[in-house]
Amino acid sequence: MKKYLYAVLIMTLSVAVFAQSADNAQKKETVKVGAIFPLTGNWEMVGSQLKDGVLMRLKEQNKKTARFNYEVIMEDDGQGPKSENLAYLKLVNVDQCSVILNDSGNLLAPLAARDKRFFFSLSWDDSAAKDSLAFIHCTPVAPQVRLLSDTLSGLSIRRVAVLCLIQKGFLSMEKNFSEDAPKVGIKTRTIKFIPGERDFRSVLLKFSDFHPDAYLILAGDPEFQIIIRRIREIDKKTPITAVEGFSYLGDLSEYNGSFFVAGNQATEEFRKKFLVEAGSKGIGFSGNTYDMLDLVIHAYETAGAKLGRKPTTAEASEVLYSLKDYPGAIGLLTMGSNRVIQSPAVLKYIQNGKADIISIEELKNKLGR
Repeated sequence: MKKYLYAVLIMTLSVAVFAQSADNAQKKETVKVGAIFPLTGNWEMVGSQLKDGVLMRLKEQNKKTARFNYEVIMEDDGQGPKSENLAYLKLVNVDQCSVILNDSGNLLAPLAARDKRFFFSLSWDDSAAKDSLAFIHCTPVAPQVRLLSDTLSGLSIRRVAVLCLIQKGFLSMEKNFSEDAPKVGIKTRTIKFIPGERDFRSVLLKFSDFHPDAYLILAGDPEFQIIIRRIREIDKKTPITAVEGFSYLGDLSEYNGSFFVAGNQATEEFRKKFLVEAGSKGIGFSGNTYDMLDLVIHAYETAGAKLGRKPTTAEASEVLYSLKDYPGAIGLLTMGSNRVIQSPAVLKYIQNGKADIISIEELKNKLGR
């Protein structure tokens, strides 16, 4: 009888412990992450890559045991600043997101600072990380422009026609290039155009008396590919280059022989994983957004383990201040003093439909210069 009562007692305690564990699991706190990307409009292809990077990391997280649950709420800013602002207000005031991921960053950074949100962006402008809770994960303008200028100078290119989309990131790139190029003996002429431009024939006529040695396109798709087609209709030989531009495209087979400067170089391991998961060769900045969510999770899990509770946005973000050689989708990540993650610029050459990293000397040999 005593053995029976003992067995019943053990069983009862086991059920109670199991129930308590299940109850604790149900009570696990959630970190809500709002992601605002261009899911429609001219930048839909880029937005799709950004979204895929975040969703890949979230999918992996759902298979892991962690201190907190993580929920991602995706919103669209593809229709311009107004939609971007409305998306932010919804995520903060309705969905109560404590973390915001964004592509351009500049418009929302002041709002996130005001609302004390943990903020991650892909901005080319360091001011988007001005607040102590804000971070940037995108190769800065300066090293990309410097590499581009050195490459063009090394190829004995002296006159560059620049076509620049009127968008804050590309305008920043154009301004830096126009200031840097003369230092290595390169003259520039820039024509700026609004999003949605499709013709470009009249735009290109403005370069007819400039006689460029190369064209630099600072734009995303679809304008990027349209410009290339228009240039090739009137000029079959002059080199066409870009900063990032070719990175946005899935199929590079028709651009063999082109070269460009890029940052945010995804590791081979991530590229293979992305191809399987997303079914696309167009990686773009997906490695960056994968890293952004990964670093948010790392920050909350690390701070939570130390504090024994869910950290505030300030407590979580503080974890990233000392980030050094952290394994990410675009390599080892180290945080700069300005809260911009350090990542180098690379020169790429397109051959066999694939963009490979190349040195300036190797590029000169490829192009016979």
